Amino acid sequence: MSRSQATLDLSKRLESYMARRYHLWASEVYLSAYTQDGGTIDIRPDYLAFNLSHGNYASKAAWVERGTFTVFEVKSCKADFESGHGLNFIGDKNYIVTTREFGEQLRYGGTLYDKMPSDCDGVLVPSGNGLRMLFDRDPHGLRGGYRKFSACELLWAIIRTGRAYLSNWREATTVRSDKVVEE
Repeated sequence: MSRSQATLDLSKRLESYMARRYHLWASEVYLSAYTQDGGTIDIRPDYLAFNLSHGNYASKAAWVERGTFTVFEVKSCKADFESGHGLNFIGDKNYIVTTREFGEQLRYGGTLYDKMPSDCDGVLVPSGNGLRMLFDRDPHGLRGGYRKFSACELLWAIIRTGRAYLSNWREATTVRSDKVVEE
C-alpha cells in the first residue's frame, strides 16, 4: 500500500472512530499562535475533536470550557513522522494514528521510542474495520492537559473549517461555516 493510500485509509478509520466518540470534530483545523519574538506561526492539526465535560447537553457554559479537546495526527510511515511537518499537539489529549508496524516502532522499547514527542499521549492503529489504542502513555488521565488555546478559540477554529461534524450517537451532521451569521 502506498503512503497516500495508507494515509487515506487511516483518515477514514479515524473519522468513523471520532463520529462515535466525540461531540464535535473537524479535519485540517487552522490556528495562529504568537511566537516569543512577536511573530505568528500557523498550526494545523490533522484532526481536532471536542467532548463536553458533562454528558451530551451543555446547560452551563463552564461545561464547554472544561470540555476535552483531542488532537489526532495521522502519520502513515517513518518518513512522514520524521518529515518535521505535523505533530501539532495543542489539545488536552494528543494521539498519533498510524499503521501497526510503525506504531510498534514508537512503542516503549521500539526503535523510535526516544523520538516520541513528550506531549503525545498514545498511538492508535487499525484493527478490523476501525482503530484501537496500541498504547496509552496516560491511561488514567494523570498527566494533565497540554491545551495551548482557550476552548472558545478551538471551537471557533473547528467551526470555521467548514468541515466540522456535530456528532450524535447515531449519526454525524456537517456544520457548515457559511450558515454562521456574522454581525
